[in-house]
Amino acid sequence: MKPSRALFSLLTLETERKFACTLQTIPLLNKNAGSPPIRNLFFEGQKTFKDIYYDFPNPSPPATSLSSLGIWIRQRNGDWQAKVRQGGDYTNTQSAELKGESDIHAHLLTLPIPFPPPNSTPGLLGLGLHKTACFSTTRHSWRADEKGIFKIVVDETDFGHIVGEVEVELLVEQEEVDVVEFSRGVNEWIERFMERYPWAFPEEEAVGKLSAWFAMMKKENPPGGWNK
Repeated sequence: MKPSRALFSLLTLETERKFACTLQTIPLLNKNAGSPPIRNLFFEGQKTFKDIYYDFPNPSPPATSLSSLGIWIRQRNGDWQAKVRQGGDYTNTQSAELKGESDIHAHLLTLPIPFPPPNSTPGLLGLGLHKTACFSTTRHSWRADEKGIFKIVVDETDFGHIVGEVEVELLVEQEEVDVVEFSRGVNEWIERFMERYPWAFPEEEAVGKLSAWFAMMKKENPPGGWNK
């Protein structure tokens, strides 16, 4: 889903690659004792946040879900955020980011899709969005390389899942770059960085937080659902 030029003429482009990890990954990165050690690695700290994800519930053709269009909307600690996929997949993702309910609302209205019947709720929820996931995450963060370009995070969720990511976030002028090609280049940059440190970034398949949440809910299928 290509973002609106008006909203994204100057955009925050986040490129990330997930990696499989365990609780032992955290002290391993803190010690940076692998061979070779990660250059200029320093710990930024940890924080906990709550995410609530939203989408259209059980859409029937011609309606569609936002996630099927590569759009994920959430409230993180109450603040509205959206990611619009520019390329990649669930493990290796390039996304443009939007912050603020008004900008996200304006972007959704540019989409050539039918919306569910609106309701009287103001803002985004008035478009018919419903909660699809809700969980808390404790994030441990590090920076690496000479200018701290690479951000390494290990996320522990309150439902027992843990996953890592290596991210590069850049502010780019959309009219001056091919966003898709630029994203691919940054992804290759991250890939080469991770390949230098196999002790920190194993090649096993990584499962993202949302994928793990939906897999858990499908397996447990609790009576009455999780919505609370």
